[in-house]
Amino acid sequence: AGLTTAISLSGSFKINLLEFIGLTNEQITVKMTVDGDVIFNDTFTADNASLLLFGIGSQSQVVVLQNPEAFKCNSSLLLQIQTATDNDVTLFYLARPIK
Repeated sequence: AGLTTAISLSGSFKINLLEFIGLTNEQITVKMTVDGDVIFNDTFTADNASLLLFGIGSQSQVVVLQNPEAFKCNSSLLLQIQTATDNDVTLFYLARPIK
């Protein structure tokens, strides 16, 4: 029933990991907006029960952002997810505020 916010950060952050786990084997839509710019808004198949968006994850074989280094947001990060039937998704993330 539309996109649901998984995490919303305000301020300057360094992000090292974004990974959804506990997914149902189905198609999901993920949208990430950093500093007001949409980085991606795509549909993926969660066939490994996890989806690694960025970083070195615990379970996933899929990496959406192919970059081994951390990235940063200067003012905001908004990560949203939409699933067809799954209502119990966990987000692993590592983000720390920076000045």
